[in-house]
Formats: sequence, structure tokens, C-alpha cells
Amino acid sequence: MKTFSDIEDHWVEPTISELVKRQIIHFETGSLFYPEQKITTEQFVSWLVNSCHVRIANQWTYALEKGLAEDYDFVNREKPIERRQAARMVHDTLRIERKEKNEDDWAAAQKLNDLYSCRTCVQHISQVYVKGIIDPVKPTHFDVTGPLTHAE
Repeated sequence: MKTFSDIEDHWVEPTISELVKRQIIHFETGSLFYPEQKITTEQFVSWLVNSCHVRIANQWTYALEKGLAEDYDFVNREKPIERRQAARMVHDTLRIERKEKNEDDWAAAQKLNDLYSCRTCVQHISQVYVKGIIDPVKPTHFDVTGPLTHAE
């Protein structure tokens, strides 16, 4: 199994090792993972589609047709993904691909002072937050428009 020298003893090492083992994430960058580098929308969609255990030549077609990604994501595929985009994609993937139900009690997410800064994102952000999938950057701040890193 491939290991990355720059995540040895990093908080993300066990998770990344498991995702590499499951062939969900992969890099062609030698022995470095670059945990603090911003992840592009393209990379995120690739990992997301791989997490569905679908091996398909055109991951964008799959993601767009299934409703896991939107035209906005495709147009901005080379840019760093925003945390609200990632929350939407993960939430939609859980609902569509995994048939996972929403958490009924998402009151804990209400402590995020920027939760309502994107009214269309509230449900997505609150669900990934209460499920422990995407942590806020600060205890009370999700950083809705901020970038997501490889480690996150």
C-alpha cells in the first residue's frame, strides 16, 4: 500500500491510509500527500465518485447525471472547492447513493455563526456537521466559502 511521507504522525494519517487502501483517493505525486494544500473541485468529485465504488471513465458525467454535482461545480472544477460546495456534494451523495436519512436533530449546528450565511446550504452544512463529516474551522465558525484542504 502506498504511504505518504508528509502525513506520518499527522492527525489525518489513519484516515488517508484507509482511503488509499479502499482506492477512494489516489495521487500521482510520488510520496507526498500535501495535507494542507487546497483540494480542487475536480479532485473532490473524483474522490466522491470513487467513494460510491463506481469505476467510470467520465466521473463528471456520472456526478452530474446523478445529481452529486452541479453545473457550477463543473465550471469551477479547477478552482479550490468551497466548504459549502463540499457539504452539498457529500450530503447529496449520502442521500442519493447511500440512501442515508437526514439527522432529525441538527440543533448542534445552530452554534455555527455562519450557518445561515448561505440559506440554500443550511441543510447540507448542518447534516455534514452533526454527522461528524466536515468539522468547522473554529468551534463556532464553519467558514462556508473557505477552501477545503486535502486533509479535511
